[in-house]
Amino acid sequence: MKFLESRPRRGRARSATDRSETRPLPELVACCLDKLKNSGVLDHALNSPIYHDSWQEAGIDPAQVRTYSDFIRIPFMTSGHLRAVLADTAPADLAGDTDVRFWISTSGTTGKPKWIPVGEGDIANIMAAAKRMLSMAADPGEDLSFLALGAPAPFASESWIYLAFAVFFRENRATNSAMFTLPELMDALYFARKLKSRTMYAFPSIAVLIGENVAQRAAGEAALLFRKKKNLRNFLAMAATRVIHVKARHVFRFRKGLFAGEPVPPYAKALKQSFNLEAFAAYGSTESAHVAIIECDRHQGMHVFLDTCLPEIIPEAELERERDDPAYRPHAIPLWEAQHGLSGELVLTTFAEAFPLVRHRISDLVRVEGTTPCACGRTHPRISILHRSDDIISLGLIRFSIYLLKSKLEAVSINGRIGQWRLRLTREGVKPKMLLEVRSERPAAEAALRREILERIDEIEGVRQARENGLIAAPEIRFVEEISDTRGQSGKDRLVTYEPAYFSGD
Repeated sequence: MKFLESRPRRGRARSATDRSETRPLPELVACCLDKLKNSGVLDHALNSPIYHDSWQEAGIDPAQVRTYSDFIRIPFMTSGHLRAVLADTAPADLAGDTDVRFWISTSGTTGKPKWIPVGEGDIANIMAAAKRMLSMAADPGEDLSFLALGAPAPFASESWIYLAFAVFFRENRATNSAMFTLPELMDALYFARKLKSRTMYAFPSIAVLIGENVAQRAAGEAALLFRKKKNLRNFLAMAATRVIHVKARHVFRFRKGLFAGEPVPPYAKALKQSFNLEAFAAYGSTESAHVAIIECDRHQGMHVFLDTCLPEIIPEAELERERDDPAYRPHAIPLWEAQHGLSGELVLTTFAEAFPLVRHRISDLVRVEGTTPCACGRTHPRISILHRSDDIISLGLIRFSIYLLKSKLEAVSINGRIGQWRLRLTREGVKPKMLLEVRSERPAAEAALRREILERIDEIEGVRQARENGLIAAPEIRFVEEISDTRGQSGKDRLVTYEPAYFSGD
């Protein structure tokens, strides 16, 4: 676990009255397309091994891309293709002539970690995006003082912590940090409390875990403190824990929280009850650190800032056609033209120098929350994150391929065999939960077969660690006579479904 406490010089926080936040949507779109043409991202991409072959085959000439209609001729780039190219490409060939300043690794939770180059020209854009997102959770005029918690592998990438360091080092702002792992969580938290942070930056499941641990340990900690130092203050604190249910808000004084890495809505109620803070949702990845996507204080979706990326969405109807016919090339529409309530897969193009993403299918399903001006005054479109749209099973910070799960279930053989199965993703309280329905072909003692299935699931990297640390609920196995029809509109079998509780946490 990592902590970062920063107490910057006092300055004006970004507000919705800034010109870059409130320009009419047509002006923002024009700015976005100008950046696409003038940033050199298409020229960098053409010379990159990631895009070179497919662009040549499609006859893509960056000089001929003048409008969005020209732009949509460019083929999509998938995460699978990206991972395959990176695995076979030398770093020098990937970076080309770019002046690379440093490399950042992704977490590798969905496969082998990817190493991402950051160029000299990228640093300012990354820091501007980080500062913009952090400032959204700050009140005008207040110091941007925050406590940042990272999670060790295999839970999530820690690269964002280095970007945060860069922001404050570049601006010559004071920074204190303490680094530790999950088992040391509570000891380090009580130390961090003395730093009196008012804003938390964390993964929502980690924050909820902190709240649970504070409540469970409050009475014991108060009694221990009184035994160490027997005075009236400590006696009253110990006595209070026997009368009231101590929560994290009684120990910490966070006013706001900036949360990323998982959908925030399922955790919002628990965060409010534990910390009494205002939660802001943010979205991003190591590959797209230049992009600013964050919720404002009206909490009506996350703003996608068009001066940091060109966002598109592939409607669900197009995704269904693709599932039915893998050779079908789905069509995307620009986010600024999408209707409110439209769901589909997010596609991002960044304006990076060293590692450009062009029409990158993010594999996350999103819903458009609005393209009209927000009540906060900002005019950038808004989205919310639903769940993965590909074959990746998402349990919050833990993600793995459905094919990996399939291989583990096919290996079950000692106490019976699995004929059919379907995975329902739900929640137990706020914690993500796997509910596996199983029809066995060679029935044996159900208890023994259930244990064997659970042992196989525990072999998936991160699952056992997340369960033991209280980040996910224990998987549940249900034996059924038959698996109900799971076919989508495409007619193909769906092995994974998302229950309503997955989105709400209720």
